Amino acid sequence: MTMTTEQKRNTRIINPPHDLLQDYLIDRFSMIGLETEQFGYDGGRGVDDAAYAYGPDMKVYADGELVAYIEIKSKRLDANGDDWYARLDKDHWEQYMYGHDFGFDGAKGEDVPVVIYFGVVDEDNGVIVRDGFIPVESEEQVQDGFRLGGDIVVTLDKDDERNIHWLLYELGI
Repeated sequence: MTMTTEQKRNTRIINPPHDLLQDYLIDRFSMIGLETEQFGYDGGRGVDDAAYAYGPDMKVYADGELVAYIEIKSKRLDANGDDWYARLDKDHWEQYMYGHDFGFDGAKGEDVPVVIYFGVVDEDNGVIVRDGFIPVESEEQVQDGFRLGGDIVVTLDKDDERNIHWLLYELGI
């Protein structure tokens, strides 16, 4: 699903930490010759009253070839962001692991890595204070879960966290 210009504009207003992380990745990848493409549609940020996301946020290409899918999960520093680091909705985890009906087969079905990029952002200063990548690989990564409203939130194994240099190495860059 492609977002319209209006939807993109609304999304940027609703979630600046996400956009700071996304812009950082796009710039970093661009500097080394990687290209990115918006992929998932994250309606959970209030766009068109959608209730959840469809797939990872972006595709990453090297020399025109798809090399990774990346989902971006951001939290504000002042919103207990560090407590929420490496946590996400169980339904989203299952999408990234097993795919869905929107042209994405999940980590189990894709031939390229599916990675979640977690970050905590100091919005006042426009600074990323913590970030890392966790590859989506197995059910064993899910450490625990708890109910929050009608959703189940899971915590991923932080021992699986990697830095951007690991990601670039995995992508053969």
